This record gives sequence, structure tokens and C-alpha cells, in this order.
Amino acid sequence: MKLLIVYYSTYGNVYQMAQLVAEGAKEVKGVEPIIRTVAELIPAPVIESSPGMRAGREMQKDVLGSRRTTSARQARSLSVRPLASATSPPS
Repeated sequence: MKLLIVYYSTYGNVYQMAQLVAEGAKEVKGVEPIIRTVAELIPAPVIESSPGMRAGREMQKDVLGSRRTTSARQARSLSVRPLASATSPPS
């Protein structure tokens, strides 16, 4: 089963969490995690003017550089089966 992990991260913190989720998912037999980001929301000049934002972009270059983005339309079109929430009682 493929597990799509979609994130958005300005400074790289959420990206690091997405990586940790993927690492944990790899431990489940038959799960193939796929990390994707949404399209950039902040104008390039703003990112370039902030050292922290530039560092965050650099950290994510393996995802951002390959254009591995997922638009809202693409995400809605995926066949998604939600996982049980952490607050759901066991079945």
C-alpha cells in the first residue's frame, strides 16, 4: 500500500517531520511512503530575502528540485482511504 505524505514547510521543520513519518511507515510491512510537497506559496523574492527560508528550501531540495509537488486538485483526485485517527477507539 502506498502512503502519500503531503506537507508544506517554510523553514524545513515540517519537512523533517514528514521524513520521520515516512521512516516509521517503512517499518510497516507492505507500506511504501511517498513524500510530496504542495506548490510554493511564498514569492521567491521573500524567500531569497530570508536566510531561514533559504536554508529551509535548501534542506528540501531533494523534494523541491524534482518538482515532486502535489496540487490540491491532484490530492483530491487520489483514491484516499483515511487511517484511523489517534483518538478513535480500537476496532
